[in-house]
Amino acid sequence: MELPYPDPTRYRHLVGSLVYLRHSRPDISHAVHILGRFVAAPTYIHYGHLLRVLRYLRGTVSRGLFYSHQSTLDSRGLFDATWASSHDDRVSHQQLCIFLGSSLVVWKTKQCRLVAKSI
Repeated sequence: MELPYPDPTRYRHLVGSLVYLRHSRPDISHAVHILGRFVAAPTYIHYGHLLRVLRYLRGTVSRGLFYSHQSTLDSRGLFDATWASSHDDRVSHQQLCIFLGSSLVVWKTKQCRLVAKSI
């Protein structure tokens, strides 16, 4: 049995901060989503994963959007949908990404309430 983390308020505070930060760092979105599932009863394992995300952020602080004066600022959008691909909850997901040049500027992932079936 996993030991509960003794300070769940701290865990919730840190996850909340990461939720805010993921608006400018799409690379942590999925990890923050998973960490958010355990805010009600975090364990030491969950806290360890949270610290790993924080270490990743510390090591990648210089990453950001880069717009070269030589590249064109064409916009393009990508959309993808999955069919019950999550092994945890067997729900479908939709993803949207919009790029300006080679930089990702808008993204969204959404769980679908209904599982689409093809005919």
